[in-house]
Order: sequence, then structure tokens, then C-alpha cells
Amino acid sequence: MGLLGIDVGTTACKTVLYDFQGAVLNSAREEYKLYHPRNGWAEINPWEMWSAVKKCIRDTVKSSGRKVEALAISSHGEGVIPLNKKLEVTGAEIVSFDCRSIEETKELEKKFGKKYFFEQGGQLLSSTGTLSKIMWMNKHTNHLVQKPYAFVCAGDYVGFQLTGNRVIDFSLASRTMLLNVHEKAWNDELMEYAGISPNQLSVPVQSGGVIGNVHKGCARELGLSADTAVIAGGHDQPCAMIGAGAFQPGEAVYSMGTTETLICSMKEFKRELYDQGLCCCPHVLEGQYITLPGNFTGGNLLQWFKNILVISQCEGYNYDKMMEEMADYPSGILLLPHFTATGSPWNDSESRGMISGLTLSTTRGELIRALQEGVTMEMLLNLQILKQQGVEVKELIAVGGGAKSRKLMQLKSNVLGVRLSIPKDCEAACKGAAYLAGRTVSGRGNTFAFEGEKPEYVVVPDKEMYGQYMHSLVKYSKMYRVQKEIWR
Repeated sequence: MGLLGIDVGTTACKTVLYDFQGAVLNSAREEYKLYHPRNGWAEINPWEMWSAVKKCIRDTVKSSGRKVEALAISSHGEGVIPLNKKLEVTGAEIVSFDCRSIEETKELEKKFGKKYFFEQGGQLLSSTGTLSKIMWMNKHTNHLVQKPYAFVCAGDYVGFQLTGNRVIDFSLASRTMLLNVHEKAWNDELMEYAGISPNQLSVPVQSGGVIGNVHKGCARELGLSADTAVIAGGHDQPCAMIGAGAFQPGEAVYSMGTTETLICSMKEFKRELYDQGLCCCPHVLEGQYITLPGNFTGGNLLQWFKNILVISQCEGYNYDKMMEEMADYPSGILLLPHFTATGSPWNDSESRGMISGLTLSTTRGELIRALQEGVTMEMLLNLQILKQQGVEVKELIAVGGGAKSRKLMQLKSNVLGVRLSIPKDCEAACKGAAYLAGRTVSGRGNTFAFEGEKPEYVVVPDKEMYGQYMHSLVKYSKMYRVQKEIWR
């Protein structure tokens, strides 16, 4: 028997099959394209995403020789996929950092005020939220295109494809800005204003709830049995947190993928986080909440660099080669990584990226390092905000694709001034989802043996370099205000 964790990311799907003690039995990964049809737009083709998910499941299950007893899905948040009355996909998924719904966001602010969205849903009003995207879809669907009948996020879309049931867990539902996190139900006032009815959205449930069994046709295609249970997983960040073994309030995880996030849990809803530009969302663990300081750039900046600035003839120039070429010393370049809508603490959909300090002697390796320094500087600002709120982070558990590079982990430790612990299994979101599935079908509180697991390696900050970055932070902190003066 095995437990399957599925992580549906912004640019790739990963699947990992575990036994009931948490040991990895098999895994697969399949990429899909992130499209940018217009400036500021970002989309995923849902058919390509679902094809990648299916291939990952088949590849993982086929060669494992194990029956999958249950599976759960971790997914990126905020993106929205339109469906017609037959519940068929009618268009692209608009992903989180797509900025097309800025006007709809301003409309919501005028009607309700910014604080309303935090008090009701624990979210900060932003064009990254699903609600403004749905409003944009409804407003801009012309007579040549069928108006959407229903809307799903990535996680409940995959769950629907597997089972035929539209169910979304509270942690993912909260990212839509439509969930009342206190009542754990859709917000009637917002839905009425946006012209959305409850049957257009998936049914919200607690993570770990049963969505249904894989339907027969899908089971045959994927190599699963028709009695495979599909369990409600969660938003990828809280899934990654428990997958990293961080179950207690006060523990913190640094998640690195297409975007980057610090994940901190707490026992209660903290209203004071609003003044610091931070959210407070339901955790996948019942009764707990999380805050997600972070930004919407990370691995996507490296992808941009590769696509735009690397000579096209450099075949095989991949992430590993970029890390090899990255300079070993501070770049001396200041980079504001606002190439998309920003995360905390700015929460600004109209900010722009900036690079300062380039010379004719600047090397490609220094520019690669500057990209990583800029993203990590944003995280340093967020760590300082957490400290002001009484959350002292002295160690972070690093997970995600970026955690596989020891060189990058050392850079981040030097910038942040904290120790980084890297687990043996960096695909923590898959593990967290599988944990939720196993806990439900086994009836045990703790399926996997997290206690006593030793990290793959640990990095500690270089005090001299940390001092240099703290000096640079004074200059870096001015860049946001400068770009605002220039571009608005």
C-alpha cells in the first residue's frame, strides 16, 4: 500500500509515492509552460497541466509495484480556471501574479475598503486574489466566448478531474478572498457583489476530508484502482510546512519554487498582522493559522534571465549551470525583484523591477547572484517585520527546488543571517499532501515518522557577508520608493 502526494505548481507537477512511514517509493516530475500573452499577464493551459498531472501519476504508479490507497493534492493558490455548464474548461488559468485585474481590485477597495478583506478572510486586497480575476472574466467575456458558468482553482480542478466532485479545502479557498475564515463558508456579501452564486464554486471543506474515489475511467487510464480515495489536501505552502515536519506554532519554513514564501504558523487569528502587510490564513491543520510573507518572484526570475539574457546557442544552459556560474561573493548590484505584482510587505500590483549598479565589467555570474540577492532581500525585510511582531526566527527549514543547491542556500543564509536546515526530501508539499491522505485513511494522528529525522545538511551564515548585506539593505529599502516616483 502507498500514499500519493501530488504537487501542482505554477510551471511543473510533481508526484511522490510514500509508504505509511514516509519513505519515498517512487516519484516523477513533468513541466508545463507559463504563458505571457500580454505584458503583465500570466496563464497556464489547464489541459497541459492536467496532461502533466496524469503522466506523473502513471509514471510514479506504474514502476512502483504498489497499490495507492489514497492520494491528496497540494497546489498553487489564487489562480482561476473557467468552466462551462458541462463543467468543461473554456479558457486558460489566470495565475496569481497576473496583473490584469487591477481595475477590479480598485473597484473592490472603493466598495468595501482594504481592511474588510483581512477582517473577513485574512487576506490583503490585491489583484493576485481569485475574486478580482473572476470579476475580470465576467466583465471581459464578449458575445463570441461563452461566459463562465463555474470557477475552480488548480487543486480543486485536479480533484474534480479525478473524482467528478468539486471540493476545495479551506486553506486554498482562503486564497480566493471569497472565504469567510471565521465561519469557514463562502462570503455571501462578496459573492452577491461579484455576481457569483454558491454553485459556481467548489464546496469548501477541512483539509483531510474525503473528496471521493477516483472514477473508473480515470483509474484505468492512470493505473489506479477505482477504490483509491482522494483526500482534500491544501494550498502548497501549508502542505510544504507539514511536509517539512514543522507542526508546532512558532516553527518556520522557507519555501522556494517559482515564487518564494516564509511560512509561519500560529494558534489563533492575529488581527495585528494586517498593519504589517501580512495575511492570516487557515492552516491545513485544523485550529491553526499561517502567515505567508513572501514575494511572487523566485525561480521565475532565473527563467526570465535564461530566456532573455542568455545566448540562445547555449544549449543545456539550465538551473544547475546557472548556480555553478553564480558569483561566490556579493554582487555589488542592487536588484528590486518586482518583475510581477509584489508580495509583502509592499502588496503592490503596479510596482516595477529595477537593477542598479551595472558596469561594463559586470559578469553574468554577478548578475545571477544579484537576482538571488534581490529576492532574498525581500525575505529579509519580511523577517524583520516578523521580529517586530514577536516572532524571532533563528532557523528556517528550506524546501522546494531551490533548496537542492548548497551554493544558493549559503547565499540565502548569508543575506538573512539565520541558519538554514535542508531536509532529505525537499519536495515537502508532496509529502505534506500524502501525510494528510494517510492520516485520514489510517485513522492515526501522525502517519509519518517525522521525529528524529536528520536534515540532509545545514548551512550557517557568514557573519562578515551578513554585515555587508545589512549595510546594503539601507540602500535597497529606498529602491521601492524610487521606482514609485519614476513610474507613477
